[in-house]
Amino acid sequence: AKAIQQDFLLASLPSSASYDVAAFSRPALEVGADWYDMVDTDNYSIVVLADVCDKGIPSALYMSVFRSLIRSKLIDRINSLNSPAEASSAIVFAIEQTNNYMATNQNSSMMFATLFIAAINKASGMMNFICAGHESPVIVSQAGDKLLDTVSGPAIGLFPGVSYKVYDVQLQPSDTLIVYSDGLIDARSPENIGWGIGRLRELLNITRIPSSSKVLSIIIEHVDNHISSADQFDDLTVMVFRWLGPKS
Repeated sequence: AKAIQQDFLLASLPSSASYDVAAFSRPALEVGADWYDMVDTDNYSIVVLADVCDKGIPSALYMSVFRSLIRSKLIDRINSLNSPAEASSAIVFAIEQTNNYMATNQNSSMMFATLFIAAINKASGMMNFICAGHESPVIVSQAGDKLLDTVSGPAIGLFPGVSYKVYDVQLQPSDTLIVYSDGLIDARSPENIGWGIGRLRELLNITRIPSSSKVLSIIIEHVDNHISSADQFDDLTVMVFRWLGPKS
């Protein structure tokens, strides 16, 4: 099951001269309920990070269904991403179609997923995003950090017919987006103290950002030091996306 699940996570992330991206996922048990994904087009990069409720094999099975449905719906629209309106339409289509299917056909299990999805224009840095009941991502810029604490709608898979609101934010060159599951900020020390969003933001404010992979390794190093000898009680997933600016 663990080997099969690894096939659902990208072996290598897409690459581009306009961005720098890195991701990490570590389950609490043999298999996990978190996932990250990325779909790359000529004009847009779409990043996804999500967390199915609970953990273990049942959640991992639902993770594979949620992930496959969303990726399939994004691929359906991949050839028509040429404007912010079309990017917004694509991510709304993927999330609402997946939500309706799961809420209508799998609602007896009451399994759901929180999710963050963003379509980022490679040339302009305009980011259209949906946050469906998920932890608020952080954007780090030269001016400091900003919490994207807008809510687009509830977790997917619970209520059919939900409409999800798309928000947008303008990235500047070298702005860095950090998306994570609750397993990061809820990570517990041996004294049962959570790592917390405050520690993450403080770390990001004092960390120079030479690359996404370096930022990712610093985050994981600090949270692992916090966990120390305690057990990791929840799946832990982080994605770091740095927009480098328009490239010719």
